[in-house]
Amino acid sequence: MGRNDPHLEINMKYRLIDLDKDLWQAIVDKNSSATFYHTPTWAEIITHSFPRWKNSTFLMEFEDNNYAVFPLLCRSFFNRESFNWYESMVPGAYGGPVFMQEPEKQHLQNVDIELQHYKNLQIVGNPFFEWNPDSSFTKIETFSHVLKLTTDFNEIQKHFAKSRREAIRYSQRQGVTVNQVEFKKYYQEYYCIYQDQIKRWGTRAGSQYPFRLFEEIACQATYNSNIKLWAAWLNGVMISGVICFYHNNHITLWHNATLTNSLKSRPVDLLISTVIEAAWCDGLEKFDFGKSGDHTGVVQYKEHFGAKKIPITVYKRRNFAGKIYRGIRFMRNFLGVNSEG
Repeated sequence: MGRNDPHLEINMKYRLIDLDKDLWQAIVDKNSSATFYHTPTWAEIITHSFPRWKNSTFLMEFEDNNYAVFPLLCRSFFNRESFNWYESMVPGAYGGPVFMQEPEKQHLQNVDIELQHYKNLQIVGNPFFEWNPDSSFTKIETFSHVLKLTTDFNEIQKHFAKSRREAIRYSQRQGVTVNQVEFKKYYQEYYCIYQDQIKRWGTRAGSQYPFRLFEEIACQATYNSNIKLWAAWLNGVMISGVICFYHNNHITLWHNATLTNSLKSRPVDLLISTVIEAAWCDGLEKFDFGKSGDHTGVVQYKEHFGAKKIPITVYKRRNFAGKIYRGIRFMRNFLGVNSEG
C-alpha cells in the first residue's frame, strides 16, 4: 500500500503524507497522552536492533489542519503482503494513533478506515488515550501500574507499603547509593547484571533481550536525554540498575536488573524510590511501572509503591499467516530464545 495512494484520498477528509521524522516528533511532543514508545526514537531503536522489523509508520493530514501519526512496524514473510505482520508497537509497547490536536469522531473514524488495509495487525492500546477501533479486532484486556506524582512527595511516600519504606531505610544503612549514570559508559556493566538475573530466573525469564538492543539504546542515549540509566552501588560496584524512558509529563520504567548476591541489600527499593523522587522534582506527573504479565508477585510489588492499575486493551486481527507467526513467536518466548522484538 503506497504512502500516497490516490484511491484512499478520493472523497475522504484526510490524505496520507510522506513520513517526516520532524513532523512525527512534533506531533508526539504536543500530545500530552503520547509516550516514549510513540516517538521516532523508539521505532529507530527497534528497527536498528532487529533488522527484520521495518518502519511502516504512517502520517495523516486532515482537512482541518490536524495531523495524526500511527507508529507501526512490519515484518515481512516470503515478500508477500498477505504475509506481513504489523505491530504498534514492538515489543508489546504502547501504540495506536497520536493526534496533533484533540481529535473528533471523524478523525478517529478515518484512522479506522486506514487500518482496514492491514490484515495481520496487533495494537497495544495507549492507557492514557481513549480510543476504540472498529469491531473487526479481537480485544484482550490487560493492565499497567501507574503512580501519580501530582501531590507532595512526602504524601506520595506515605502511600508506600511499610515493608517498602523499611527496605529503603535498610538499603541506606547497608551503604547502598543511587545516581544517574552515563548510559554509554555503563550499559555493558548493566547488561552483565541482566545476564546474572536471567540465570537466577531460569525458565521463568521467558523472552530475553539481546546485547545489541542495549547497545542501540546506549547509542541513542548519547544525544537523547529522555533515555536514562539509574544505578545502585555498593562498595564501588554497580549492583542494580533501571532503564527509564521520559516523554512529556510521563516516565516509564522499561527495564531493571539486580545482581543475585546483592538482593539482600535491597537495592531495588532504594533505586525505584530515588527515581520516583527525581521524577517528582522534575515536575513529571506519571510514573509508569509497565505491564506485569501473569506475575502476581510483580503486581504486588508495584502496588506496594502506591501504584494503581490502569486498563490496557490489546487489539488483534490475524489471518492464517498471522496465526502461524504468532505461534512461532510464542514458542521462542517459551523456550527462552533471545527476543527478536
